[in-house]
Amino acid sequence: MPVCTSLITQPSLLKGQLAGVPHRPGVYRYYDADNLLLYVGKAKDLKKRVSSYFQRQGKHESIKTEILVSRIARLDFLVTANETEALLLEINLIKAHKPPYNISLRDDKRYPWICIPNEPFPRVFLTRRRFLPAKGSLKNSAAEPKKNKTRYYGPYTDAQAARQLLHMIRQYFPVRQRRTPLFTDRPCMNYSIGLCPGPCQYLITEAAYEQTLQQIGALLKGNHGALLAMLSAEMKTASEAKNYEWAAQLRDRYRAVEKLLGEQQRVSLEDASLSMDVIGVAPLPSNTVSAFSNNHSGLVLISSIREGRVVRVRPFPLEGEALGANTDDLTGLLEALPRLLVDIYEDDDADSLPDEVLIPDFNNESFANEAFTPLAIFLNQKRNAAAGASKKRAALNIIFPKRGTKKELLDRVAAQAYEQWLSVVSVSDDASWKATDGLVELARTLGLPKPPARMECYDISHVQGSHTVASMVVFENGKPHKAEYRRFNLKTTEGKPDDFTSMREALLRRATHCQESPLWDGKTPWPTPSVFVIDGGKGQLSSAVEALTEAGLGHIPVVSLAKRLEEVFTPGNSQPIVLPRNSAALFVLQQLRDEAHRFAITHHRKRRGVAATQSALDGIKGLGDKRKQHLLNTFGSVATIAQQSEKNLVSAGKLPPSVARTVLLSLSSHQKSDTPG
Repeated sequence: MPVCTSLITQPSLLKGQLAGVPHRPGVYRYYDADNLLLYVGKAKDLKKRVSSYFQRQGKHESIKTEILVSRIARLDFLVTANETEALLLEINLIKAHKPPYNISLRDDKRYPWICIPNEPFPRVFLTRRRFLPAKGSLKNSAAEPKKNKTRYYGPYTDAQAARQLLHMIRQYFPVRQRRTPLFTDRPCMNYSIGLCPGPCQYLITEAAYEQTLQQIGALLKGNHGALLAMLSAEMKTASEAKNYEWAAQLRDRYRAVEKLLGEQQRVSLEDASLSMDVIGVAPLPSNTVSAFSNNHSGLVLISSIREGRVVRVRPFPLEGEALGANTDDLTGLLEALPRLLVDIYEDDDADSLPDEVLIPDFNNESFANEAFTPLAIFLNQKRNAAAGASKKRAALNIIFPKRGTKKELLDRVAAQAYEQWLSVVSVSDDASWKATDGLVELARTLGLPKPPARMECYDISHVQGSHTVASMVVFENGKPHKAEYRRFNLKTTEGKPDDFTSMREALLRRATHCQESPLWDGKTPWPTPSVFVIDGGKGQLSSAVEALTEAGLGHIPVVSLAKRLEEVFTPGNSQPIVLPRNSAALFVLQQLRDEAHRFAITHHRKRRGVAATQSALDGIKGLGDKRKQHLLNTFGSVATIAQQSEKNLVSAGKLPPSVARTVLLSLSSHQKSDTPG
């Protein structure tokens, strides 16, 4: 419990009057002028931590921190006995008050647990409520209530997987199914089909029932070796006693556990008996998070290894501001991760805690050791409290592997965390999911430093060189940004088909709108793309590279997508990149290319349509669209109009005499100019 509290207002903080804040561990809280709790934090040294906020004001790397500091009107702090107590107090305060500037470490939804309640002949069921009161005790039971507490196993972030596991347990480890007996004089159908051992009619002893529960517990904890040994011994005993029916049931249990083990990933460790949790972290850079993650800044994945097998994998999304995995400042992540792990392990059964926890140190081992010390103390205290004074367990170690098998294991789980993060991203439809995943895959395929935030694609459209147009479509964060689409009516190749020259003209004209290019016209620039995509093969790509180099934009990545075989060409490589047909990266490129083609051909058809409707009547003074349309409707064609008298054009064509006279003169001169010489 905190040993003292105090309160200080911002003016005194800004003046450096921090004499009241001690050099002690504890928790500090920031409030705004309306007394709204803004932020809760813990510190090993309160004075140093609190002072750093105001000494660095205006120099914080995070905009969020700058805004936070500007809003602080007062501070209070709670001094604790040690840093571990401060960590637990910080977690409880964040859970209770949900301050807006604290990173939310886990989804608000409750994860399911498998529960064995504290009652005679307990059921085994799925629950989302922790510490349920005992319910459903059998009436008129002669047995005394169990002294052991309610047992929980989990949590399971995949509810479907938890239900499948529970279904397997009920099939091979029969336990009571109903809250209360259906009949008073006989067991129900569950007993007849082998899903219940019939405790309501005392067809099984409490000792035998508890033995089944112990086997279920060993299965859920991942103690598969001990469980198989237990089942093998019981099976041998039943067989020697000629209780073949019971031996057959034990054999089925044994095979079910073996099958489950065969489906689990095997991990090679020097000490196969060692239990460990491997922590994989997949935070993303801030400029990527806002684009793809719908406020998910990353994900923590806990892979639990018991007896050389991966028995459970639990993902926990990180919500809120990005934690800066690809920046120089990892303080936020190293501060947040221990709090998340305490939050998770606080709900875990003490017996299920591992012997080792492998955690990445993000190239800051000294800071990581200090940051995770309270977590190590907390976990060891929990393990020893459960074991009792007479059964002290070996110390739980937190390790930051640098090399060897454990480092490889840590890297593998980190990669799994990254892939898992992609599936956690909340999106509205399958196309959006493919775009999100595809941009990450595209960056990896093309060797880009990060997923492309803005992609521009160019396509040329014409018919035998006439009415040549180029389209520029823009995808931002994998989605069309139609307000940024542009069209170019090309002039250098009009009348002669030349896609290469057309592409060159289009990109040079694009460069006049790019502030980075020496060709910039000085007007409002368009945003610079992360990558150029060209519709075509190697020829179009070469023309594009030449044009971009000439325009001073050769440093921007450029690729082309050939439609016939969907091959991706890159500069300097004669061989294309052939992406799998189900590739998310190919999906993004195809969507971009198809949109550029649609936009180009739509404009080209419009230009052709306008040209087709042009006639000798166009441009005649006094003859607007309505009068022109009336003349065509009345006389049928331009040639017929030219044969009319001025009187007919005035009466039937409803033209003023001066306009009728101008029409006849214009058509007469037009016919003379069309006559071959």
